[in-house]
Amino acid sequence: MNNQDLTDEDREEILRLILSEADGIDVKAELGKYPQPSRNLFRRVVREGGLVTSGDLSSDASGESRFVAPVKLTPRGRRRLQELNTPREGTE
Repeated sequence: MNNQDLTDEDREEILRLILSEADGIDVKAELGKYPQPSRNLFRRVVREGGLVTSGDLSSDASGESRFVAPVKLTPRGRRRLQELNTPREGTE
């Protein structure tokens, strides 16, 4: 699976997982299902988009981008995470 193969649902799930990660939830196994470039892109986007505050982003030995502490969801990021965690009508 590469970035072009991702569906809108995949992108929303990656966003939900990245925001959950920033909120201190261990989602490593779930995030591992998606390509590393996508995970890295979403971490950068949520930080630059003002959904997460962190010291910066750093890359580990494998090239995985990580938030540098302190990491915190902004009020806007928290609202977006709540929206993503709320089941949509007709999906259950």
